Amino acid sequence: MLGAGNHKQHHRNLGPNLLMVAFHYPPYSVSSGVQRAAKFAKYLPQYGIAPMVLTAKPFAYGVKADGGKGSDDGFVFRSFALDTVTHLGVKGRYPGFLALPDRWISWFPAAVVSGMRLIRKHRPLAVWSTYPIATTHLVAIALQRISGLPWVADFRDPMVDEVHPQGKAKRRLFTWIEQTVLQRADSICFTTPGAAAMYRERYPEVREGRICTISNGFDEEDFISMRAPARNSDEARRRVLLHSGTIYPLERDPTSLIKAIAQLKEKKLIVADRLKVVLRATGHDAFVRALLLNYQVGDIVEIAPGLQYSDALREMCEVDGLLLLQAGNCNNQIPAKAYEYLRAARPIFTLADPTGDTAALMRSVGMTCISPIDNPVQIERGLMTFLSQLDKPSLPLPQHELITRFSRRHQAGELAEIVKSLGRNRLPKGMSKI
Repeated sequence: MLGAGNHKQHHRNLGPNLLMVAFHYPPYSVSSGVQRAAKFAKYLPQYGIAPMVLTAKPFAYGVKADGGKGSDDGFVFRSFALDTVTHLGVKGRYPGFLALPDRWISWFPAAVVSGMRLIRKHRPLAVWSTYPIATTHLVAIALQRISGLPWVADFRDPMVDEVHPQGKAKRRLFTWIEQTVLQRADSICFTTPGAAAMYRERYPEVREGRICTISNGFDEEDFISMRAPARNSDEARRRVLLHSGTIYPLERDPTSLIKAIAQLKEKKLIVADRLKVVLRATGHDAFVRALLLNYQVGDIVEIAPGLQYSDALREMCEVDGLLLLQAGNCNNQIPAKAYEYLRAARPIFTLADPTGDTAALMRSVGMTCISPIDNPVQIERGLMTFLSQLDKPSLPLPQHELITRFSRRHQAGELAEIVKSLGRNRLPKGMSKI
C-alpha cells in the first residue's frame, strides 16, 4: 500500500478526512473521467476536507508503477488488482464470472481490507465512491456496511439503462448494485440534470435531497499557459476541426458526420486543402477507418493517436473548431470533454439530440450550432454554417462568465458541503469500536 508521504503533516492539519474510493486515478490517463476524482482530491483541502484516495496499483490498468506516482494531492493508497482480460485471459478468452460486474473485480478484497485499515487509522468523516467501474461501488457498499460511515455515491454515468449493460448475468448484478446504492448511500450524486431526474423517477422512495447533481468540469490551472492562436485573416488557409477522445460506435456514432463530409466533398463545397478534420484517440480506429474508406474522405478526415492530457488540452485550444458527439441514447449524459471544450474557448459544433442534456449545456453558454448526430442532411447544413462562422471577424465562443460555475475548484466546494452536512447530521454507528 503506497501513500503520498510528503503530505502527511499537511494532511493531519487539514481537519476531517474523506475516504475516496476511485479505481481510475492518475497515472491512468486514457479516460477524461479520471480527472473527476483527481481534481476533487486536489481542491477539497481548500474547503477543509483531507482526501485519502483508495485506488488500484497502476499495473491493473496497464501502467508501470514507475511510469507515474499518481497525484500528490492528499493521500494516495494503492491496493492489488488485476485486469481479467489482460492478466487472466488466454488468447482473449477468460471465465465470464471473473469479469462480473467488471474486469477489475479482483480489486474488491484488497480494496476492502485496505479501506478498513484506513478507516480504523484515520477515522474519516465519510466514504465517497465513483462509478463507472461497478466494483468501486461494491467496495463502498462493503466499507459502509462494516463501518457505518456516511457514504456519498458518485455516478459519472447512469448504471443501468435500456441498452447497458448487456448480458443477463451482468445486467442482474448491475441492477442489484444500483438498487443497493440507492438504498444505502446517504447522498447520490449525478453529473447531469437528466440523469438525476431519471433516478428520482426510477426510485421515488428515495427521500428528497439525497439525489443531487455535481457536473463535470475543467481545472483553470490546466489552462493557465494555454492561449488561443492569433487569428489568421487568410481565408484560403486550411481550417482544422478536432474531436478529442473516444468515439463509441453506438453512443457517439460518427457515420452521419462522415457521410455529410463525403456529400459536401462531392458537391465541392469543401476540399481537402481547405479543411482537415482530426479524430484524436478514437479508441475504435478500425471502425472509423472503415468509414473513411467507404466514404472516401481520408484526404479530409485524419485518425490521430492519443496524447498526454496536457497536450490534448493544448490542441483543443489551438484548433479552429471543436466537434462534440453524443447520441440520443445518451441524452442524460454529457461527455466529460465538453467542459474542457468550453474552457478551451474555441467554437464548438455539437452533434447531439437537441432535446438532450449535451445540447442544453451548449445552448446555455451560447454555443447554438447544433445538429442531430444521426441526420447527415442537417449535419451538412450545420457544418457549412459552422465553417462560415469561423471566417467572421467575431468568433462564436463560449461565454466566459457562464462557464466559471464548471470549474473543478467550485465543484469540490459543492462536494465538501455535502460531506460536512453528512458529518453534522449523522454520527457513524460503531465508530468508537473501530
